[in-house]
Amino acid sequence: MKQPILVIGICLLSGLVPTTVRASQLPSVTTYSDVYTVGDSLVDPGNVYQLIGIPASPPYYEGRFSNGPVWAELLPERLGLTYNPSNNFAYGGSGAGDFHPTGLPLGARQQVTSLIGSDGVVDPNALYIISTGSNDLRTNTDIPNTVNNILESVNRLSDAGAKNFLVVGVPNFARLPASSGRPRLELRALRQLSASHNRLLKSSLNEASRSLDLEIDFLNLQSAFNQISRRPQAYGLDNISDACINIDVSNIPDPLPEMCSNPDRYLFWDNVHPSRKGHQLITEAALVSLGYQKKIKRVSKDDHSIKESSVSLRDQDNIQSVPESSLKFGILLSGAVVYLTLRKKKN
Repeated sequence: MKQPILVIGICLLSGLVPTTVRASQLPSVTTYSDVYTVGDSLVDPGNVYQLIGIPASPPYYEGRFSNGPVWAELLPERLGLTYNPSNNFAYGGSGAGDFHPTGLPLGARQQVTSLIGSDGVVDPNALYIISTGSNDLRTNTDIPNTVNNILESVNRLSDAGAKNFLVVGVPNFARLPASSGRPRLELRALRQLSASHNRLLKSSLNEASRSLDLEIDFLNLQSAFNQISRRPQAYGLDNISDACINIDVSNIPDPLPEMCSNPDRYLFWDNVHPSRKGHQLITEAALVSLGYQKKIKRVSKDDHSIKESSVSLRDQDNIQSVPESSLKFGILLSGAVVYLTLRKKKN
């Protein structure tokens, strides 16, 4: 019988060493029968909009938390599959467990329940995307609990027959437009919070992969955005730090503030969510994580053709090691200042 993989506590962080979750061979054709998704606004194709009308569209695109399709809608086609909206159970604002700001049962735990269904069996040949955790860390900074909840989703889907996973880490919260202008101490805490979560999550996924005999790939958004930020013009971007439109998705002003003149040259659409171009680049980073290509590829703004960049994410996707003293400092400090930093900017 499969044993659940849980994280005991934050004290484990200092001894974790990031390792590659899966071998990096590049298959020539997709090995998946389908793609299923659970998660938050980063992968929500308009589900929460259908319930409560958020985000307002326009300025958002047809209920997405962006100005175009989200990467979970784009990935199946890049894998040679057809995107099926009924396979996407994500809700913007949701957490890794039960949390949703509306109080409705829309968290990842409930999403997994809906995905598994009454018969308790899922397709073993499909790919299962789990993209959650940011909303949890932006409200209570409890890293072990957040990671435990993500691993619970992996365990439950595995028990139902799932074998292939793409689990998404959090971005560097300090580099979100919402964090612009914050004091240096707060930015340091946010960086440590992101790095600590990603490090613990990736190491825990490695253990789950070994113990449960699963194929688990980790999409390191922090690393992907770092690579893109070092050479933004190589990816067709001019601005990687500002929002194209400076709004809070939960409180959109009337009239709207002025929007940037060329959204496809911006990495971020609003204060926390990627732009359409950002989602296209995340799709390419996902293909790197899955082993389908060696490098993040650029999407041309004119014809959407794919052009290879010179930066390899897979070669550099391990989270950089953080000194133990800095790690502990960041965790302790995060609880004190993250509430002040990001609570104002919720999905």
